[in-house]
Amino acid sequence: MRPIALDFCGINSFSEPAHIDFSKLLEYGIFGIFGDTGSGKSTILDCIGFALYGSVARSRSGSIGDVINFALDRAYVHFEFEISFEGSRRIFRVERELRRKNAAQSVKVYERKDNMLLAAADGVRESNALLERIVGLEQRDFEKCIALPQGEFSQFVRSTRADRLKLV
Repeated sequence: MRPIALDFCGINSFSEPAHIDFSKLLEYGIFGIFGDTGSGKSTILDCIGFALYGSVARSRSGSIGDVINFALDRAYVHFEFEISFEGSRRIFRVERELRRKNAAQSVKVYERKDNMLLAAADGVRESNALLERIVGLEQRDFEKCIALPQGEFSQFVRSTRADRLKLV
């Protein structure tokens, strides 16, 4: 998967809209996410996971509504990415919104073709099923692929090969 763009607002401490253009970051093939503690690095990964799977593993009580910024009634994430799917490189866009009231979600998935967005799925159940097929991983496996939970990295580095496999 190659991320293209991420727009989000209302997730964790981000009460104002934020935009990340990954295409500029990927010009040289690879990039890192760096910053001080509390600067939002993990929130970027939370947003991608939320866009793709509709939940955030780091939510405080296990309720998805916990990720909404305390000052807002809703949060949204728009994530565009390129991936090899069904034999070709394709571009998809996910637009997911979460409302504080009842933790109600709405989600739509689009495919970008010839610079146009074509609807691919609408609604939580249909979109989640399509996204899991596109990504090819369940959320737990996806999260282990993109980041070790905070605090496990030093343990990972010091572990034997057998113990490392248990962490991932």
